[in-house]
Amino acid sequence: MTHNIDWFAKLRRDSKGIWGGSSQRSSSRGGPCISSYTPENCETEEVHIVSNDGVSEFKTSDQMSVEMDLLQVADKIAKYAHEFDRSSVRIIVHDFHNANEKDQCSLIKTARSIQETASRLTYQFIFCGAWSYYNFCEHYYEINDKTTSPAAEYKNMVFVPPMSNVDLCQLLISKRIISRATELDKIACDLLIEQTAGNDYLISKAIEYLEDKTGLWVNNIEQVINELIVAPEVIQYFRDGINTLDLKAKDELSKLLHVHRLVRPSESIITEQLWLAGIVRINNLEGNFQLIQISGALINHVIRNIALSVGLNDCAPPKDLCLEGHIISSAAYRKVAEIENILRCLVVSDWYGKLGEKWVDNLEMTKTPPHQSENEELINLVLKCMREEFPKLHESDDLTNDKTIPPKKRKNSQTILVSAKDWQKRQNEHHGVVLAKNNLMHFLTTESLELVLRTKKVGLVGPDKIFTKDYFTTTMEEYRSIRSAVAHNQPLMLVTISRLDDLLRKITEWLTVFVDKQSMDDRLSVD
Repeated sequence: MTHNIDWFAKLRRDSKGIWGGSSQRSSSRGGPCISSYTPENCETEEVHIVSNDGVSEFKTSDQMSVEMDLLQVADKIAKYAHEFDRSSVRIIVHDFHNANEKDQCSLIKTARSIQETASRLTYQFIFCGAWSYYNFCEHYYEINDKTTSPAAEYKNMVFVPPMSNVDLCQLLISKRIISRATELDKIACDLLIEQTAGNDYLISKAIEYLEDKTGLWVNNIEQVINELIVAPEVIQYFRDGINTLDLKAKDELSKLLHVHRLVRPSESIITEQLWLAGIVRINNLEGNFQLIQISGALINHVIRNIALSVGLNDCAPPKDLCLEGHIISSAAYRKVAEIENILRCLVVSDWYGKLGEKWVDNLEMTKTPPHQSENEELINLVLKCMREEFPKLHESDDLTNDKTIPPKKRKNSQTILVSAKDWQKRQNEHHGVVLAKNNLMHFLTTESLELVLRTKKVGLVGPDKIFTKDYFTTTMEEYRSIRSAVAHNQPLMLVTISRLDDLLRKITEWLTVFVDKQSMDDRLSVD
């Protein structure tokens, strides 16, 4: 059950009116969430709509099925309200989608009639379920003609949000999959929410799969996500959802599969259909418009795999696309920034302790790293391949004498200080870049930073320095490979976060040992 109650805050503030609580297919959190926050001085009655042989009935709290008579329910609860001296009555109708369009219109029309004739009590009716407001309006006009307005208003609709990462963490704790949420647990929760868009059905299936596996759930969640993509019950679930769509909604879904996101007017029955089916997510834009896109990479995978079989246009396969997946990369980027900022700060702290404000002069002692042009690299690579493929050509051709294209003479490299100042100046002057408060150390490339750390005279690597050469070299090799993948937006797995944590832990341990030893040496020298 979601603990985010902001989505129905306006319903809680008002003790009267006719309200709709609309949720996506398979979501069961809407009605229960609303039920759990009953206003004071309010008598509440809840009924569920069930269908028996095509006939809609009410199922009451005592599990009795009775005739679907809203007036009878209202009279019953009014008696309790009078008996306990309540001033208002709340009636919640769950599973409103189980009633057909004619019954929906009749129930809401009856609710307004009860409100209009009530004298002593204030009535609030809430109709919860995966029901379509625009579809209801369409049938209401068909039944009652357009001379009357529907008894329900769109402004009184509240929409159940998808499950959040906080909800998921609490659910995992309640299922005893975790005892408390660590940082990695939270990132894994974010990952599952991202991949499923918080879809209740997919989350429940993921937990079901996790409970069948051994070991830590964070080590299994990526495998579970891949298994869900091809799980027969998941495929059938979305096949059924797409088959409920009309031709216009299917056409809209085909467009989404082609261009990935669309801007549409807010009041759209087509968008509403896709949202109710649990296929799209919606973000409100300015000017009464909405941005719609397919909900999560997992759902996108499944729909693309079955597109042709459910009447959608042929579309690019998911294996060739760069579908959403920024949670792990974002977490990895934060840790990369943390590692680099620690190293940058170490350089300044160490140098400042020795030189004060003149610490910057040490940046003049290191040249920026030389770069071979991309064309030179490409030409040399082609020549190398030719020699390997055509050895005879290698023996007789002029290629024997020119094994590589000689590099052009390069100008002397700039010092890192000059390079950093130049970059800082260019960024501050560029109209497209808005920088926060910054200093020169922000404008050392990672490669330059490593060279500074290794500089023989003033660096931080070597005997009696913070880092030993061998450990620093192996650590930076692993770090650079991860940083490159992060910088180029390549898909990463959760184990990457663990590796960055290990690197950060190693650096922290080295710093601790060094500073403690240095403190001890200082005390001994004083003695």
